[in-house]
Amino acid sequence: MPNILSPAGQVQGCVQIYPTAQQVVNSLSTDFQQRVAPEDPIVLDYINRVQLKLLRISRWQFLLSAPQRFVTRLDRSDYWIGPVGAGPVDVIDTGLNISNLGPIKTDTFFDRSNYRRLARTREQLLGGQYAFRDASSKKGPPRVFRVAPDTPCVVNIYPAPDNQNNFQPIPEAPACSTTIGGSLTSRIYFVRTTFVDSLGNESAASDEARIFIPANSVLVVQPPQEIPIAASGIAYNRYNVYIFNAGSNLAVTTGGETLATQSAPLSSSSVYTEPNTGFLTGGRSFPTSNNVEIMGGYLIEFRYFQAKPQVVALSNPLIIPVDYLDVLIAGTNYHVAQFLKEPDAIEFWKSEFDAGVTALIRDKNLFPNQPNFISPDSASQTQGVSQFGYETEFENLFFGGGSS
Repeated sequence: MPNILSPAGQVQGCVQIYPTAQQVVNSLSTDFQQRVAPEDPIVLDYINRVQLKLLRISRWQFLLSAPQRFVTRLDRSDYWIGPVGAGPVDVIDTGLNISNLGPIKTDTFFDRSNYRRLARTREQLLGGQYAFRDASSKKGPPRVFRVAPDTPCVVNIYPAPDNQNNFQPIPEAPACSTTIGGSLTSRIYFVRTTFVDSLGNESAASDEARIFIPANSVLVVQPPQEIPIAASGIAYNRYNVYIFNAGSNLAVTTGGETLATQSAPLSSSSVYTEPNTGFLTGGRSFPTSNNVEIMGGYLIEFRYFQAKPQVVALSNPLIIPVDYLDVLIAGTNYHVAQFLKEPDAIEFWKSEFDAGVTALIRDKNLFPNQPNFISPDSASQTQGVSQFGYETEFENLFFGGGSS
């Protein structure tokens, strides 16, 4: 069966694909036989209203960001996660450069260095450190976090981190694949990677990956998973690749990999592709000692719900998945029918929109076996009236914690 591609060339179903306002306008013009001009500003306003209404129904899972990560600084509790350079001068800029920040999802806030989920507090602590009865205080590993409504791009972490983290990162076993190229015979490779930091220091090598390379093909190695910069500001932003050729000998279970990236380490955003004539041999053996900068601080990770955007141009991508383009169109058509004062069209498009909303809730947000979802009751939208199920947080449900 052929792959079904999106306009951007991505395989539909493997990635989230979003429509544009222009697609809604095109369908609206067809449905109303071009009685409303596509360039009429009221159409863009209607599209904006419909998307905002759909996005307000719930904190949809498709609005949840990828994991965001930063490393704490010694004795500093305040961290800016918004656009780089736009934060207060006395707050640590994490470099995350988030421009579409909505609510942070509480149960995704972790101190990955200590395998601990941080609790959420609503109130700013009087002091950034642990306080004791004798009036002494001390720093420590992060325990709680706070995001104030008036400064949503500043994350407070308490107590002030003591940064007792001497971890030196080592890559995971590399993700390897092949691509057509060259005229080499089939063979088996063993592959390792290392991190190289900003000062040129190199980590110990990763575990081995073993891969079969077909004839007339070459090896492709993906860069190691991105690691935030150390507390000192030194980045783990490059990597080396080490390869061993076992030929066709299936009895070989491990290799003596040598450096294949001999000219210079690769950028962490670059993929290694073996030359058509084969990888460079004769390089040094893979390192066994770790010499990169210690992380120093604690690795903080969280996810957030994207903010609800305003539709201001036909080229704007809408953030409702393309599977529900018809719901956007039905809602916009409903507003246009009201504008044109056509009772039959109003009734038809309202019923289409309501049915589409029900389908969107059912397909995208109902997880009845999960503790972080309260499913609709018998009087809900899925039963034909106007109340929706909504997401909440596990700790809110049972412990009265802060909201997400």
